[in-house]
Formats: sequence, C-alpha cells, structure tokens
Amino acid sequence: MTNMQMQPHIREDTMSCPRADAKEGFFAGLVDTVVRSFGGFYPELCAARDTIYAVIRDEEASFSRTLLKGIEKFKKAAAVAKEGEHLSGGARDSSCCLQPLSHSSLI
Repeated sequence: MTNMQMQPHIREDTMSCPRADAKEGFFAGLVDTVVRSFGGFYPELCAARDTIYAVIRDEEASFSRTLLKGIEKFKKAAAVAKEGEHLSGGARDSSCCLQPLSHSSLI
C-alpha cells in the first residue's frame, strides 16, 4: 500500500480518536505490533517499518492540527450565529465558510 493509499485510512481512523479519547500517536504506536504480527506474511512490512511509522506519525499530527482548526472555526461560527439560524457548510472558499445562514433565505 502506498502513502497515498494509506492517507484516507489513517485520516478516517484518526477521526474516531477524539471520541475515544485516544492520544495523538496512538496509531503510530501500533506499528511495531502490526509488524510483529504480520511481518512473517508480509516481509515488506519489516523492511519498511521506519517509513510506515514516520508516515503514520506525520499523518496523525497533520490530521490533528486540521481537526483542531476545524473545531475552532466551528465554535467561532456557532457563537456568531443567532438562535434559529443555520450554518452554511456548502461553501468551499474558506473566507466564506460557516457563515450564518438565515432561516428566511432557505425558503
């Protein structure tokens, strides 16, 4: 599996960490266990152990930063929104993302 193939899996699995109270580095900490358990069947795991560890560690750190930034943006937008308004999540441009959307504009 290439780095590009691993990224979606790492990010998806990492998303569950805040809900499960797992600390950053949790998945990187599993590398040795996976290599020990499956290295006999997949020798390339043993050969690439350091690379696998580095990629997972870096992806966890990157996703953690992204997640924290997103949570902060959401909290700010939610605080600005008036009661009864909805937050628009459809915008792709970060300058207009999560702007309050009035209920009357939805009708």
